[in-house]
Amino acid sequence: LNIGANDTFDLGASGYTFTLTGSGTGLSRPFINNNTLTAGSSSTFKFTGTTDSDIQNATYDNLTLAPSGGSNPTYALMTGTIATDSFIIGDGSNAVTIDWNTNDPTLNVAGDFTLSASVTWTKSTTATLNLRPRGTKTWTDSNSTKQDVGAVSVANGSVTPTINLGSSVSATSLTID
Repeated sequence: LNIGANDTFDLGASGYTFTLTGSGTGLSRPFINNNTLTAGSSSTFKFTGTTDSDIQNATYDNLTLAPSGGSNPTYALMTGTIATDSFIIGDGSNAVTIDWNTNDPTLNVAGDFTLSASVTWTKSTTATLNLRPRGTKTWTDSNSTKQDVGAVSVANGSVTPTINLGSSVSATSLTID
């Protein structure tokens, strides 16, 4: 999907799921946004490519990074800001490595943050995972060895934030504002 400089891609307001099955890096990545992605309401943008891929910085309503197979592809989060309501990584069976460190994008998550089983998370050494829940949300890590997600900040979303743990989790640091 390549959104041109004069184009808009709109996921609508009806809870649609848009699945990208392609893989690639650089200019061959499965999603290139040169203008406007309208995330939609309750919609999900899902990457399922089976080889290494760059994940476009954008504002998503819900973002899922879950390869449909392959041999543990690496999904590199691109420079800039990735903002989403729920952020779900993995499907519990197909391994995936998330590289947050190479490009150190800002991550803003307003909903549930889920690391499924078979996920390897390469934490950023400079950026912060910002959990900005609207109401009560859940942070879950289903890996037997919990992934250190790096520096985490929890602060107000649109209402008083509450993060419930759905499992044991690991972080380098946690700041609650």
